[in-house]
Amino acid sequence: MKKLLTLLLIVGLGITTINAQDYEKAIGFKAGGGTLGTAGLNFKTFLSSSNAMDLTLSYGQSVISYNGANYNTSYFSLTALYEIHENAFGVDALNWYYGAGGSVGFLPSTSYTTNNLTVKTSSSMALGFLGVLGIEYTIPDIPVGIAFDLEPGLFYNNGGIYFGMQGALAIRYIIN
Repeated sequence: MKKLLTLLLIVGLGITTINAQDYEKAIGFKAGGGTLGTAGLNFKTFLSSSNAMDLTLSYGQSVISYNGANYNTSYFSLTALYEIHENAFGVDALNWYYGAGGSVGFLPSTSYTTNNLTVKTSSSMALGFLGVLGIEYTIPDIPVGIAFDLEPGLFYNNGGIYFGMQGALAIRYIIN
């Protein structure tokens, strides 16, 4: 019990909600790796001092398995995440955030030929629900913010539900 109270005290002292916002709007680039593996244009706007909306229009790669072989195809997606920001560890300009949101993806139709076998896929749309947990640093002397987050999600596409995960790095120019 003593260890639990000590841990709660450390976490309570290390994370505060004072002055979580260091800017109002920022635009930049966000790229991720993992099963989602997307990269694209990112826009973040604060709705209040600690609540933000993070929007990403991205391009990514997907793997289709057919007849024992894997084929790469590309897709486009729009992701909207609602985030709650809090100061991290009492450090100025360092915030951690958590939240959730949704994604819609568009996969164009493609065709592959291998071993005299032609594989055709029809265009489709994927819908997803994502969580987000991350940390962001706003560089004090220049209008740039850098963030890293983890985005696990469940996606529905072609009658199936799939789990995806990515770690993403965002670099944004602070507008105001």
